[in-house]
Amino acid sequence: MLGGGMALLLHHGTTAGAVGAVAERLPPAAAAILEPSPERPLVVLCAHPQCPCLPSTLVELRRVLEAPDAPAVDLRVLTYAPTSPPAEWDPQAAKALQEQLPEARHLADPDGALATRLGAATSGHVFVFAPDGALRFSGGITAGRGHAGDNAAARAFGKSLTSQPADSAHRAVFGCPLRADEDSSDEPSCCESR
Repeated sequence: MLGGGMALLLHHGTTAGAVGAVAERLPPAAAAILEPSPERPLVVLCAHPQCPCLPSTLVELRRVLEAPDAPAVDLRVLTYAPTSPPAEWDPQAAKALQEQLPEARHLADPDGALATRLGAATSGHVFVFAPDGALRFSGGITAGRGHAGDNAAARAFGKSLTSQPADSAHRAVFGCPLRADEDSSDEPSCCESR
């Protein structure tokens, strides 16, 4: 039984989340909201504030962005905000996320509409757009759900900030569904109360 439980945990931790249709350029409507600088790369993190997988993404994000050779970037956080919050919604979770990334510009994303427009469906999805709007990176920056530490995705993310060619501009995302609170399935996501 213990072995079966461990196998289930391993499977859950290494199962990637969904990804939508990702555009190869920053859509003009999204650019109008995100207001990127014409001189710096734009980094966008799409986050469900109650996702228990998110702290590992924040660790990797900070590690890469605070590296001595990291360029200056415009950092935006699109925080999922349900228009009809469920009973277990914690209104303080978004504030806690802002405190963890004080240098970012935080935008409430009602029902995940803007994140969905960019192609994100999973919390922890990171996008990097060049100053000209071209997509340089899309995906997760961890090796699994809740797994912080050096990994190929975080290295590809770091390379994309300096316009170095990355192994792949598209990476798997490990986290909770962004719209977990609206999911009508009977199976709870990792963001929901058990």
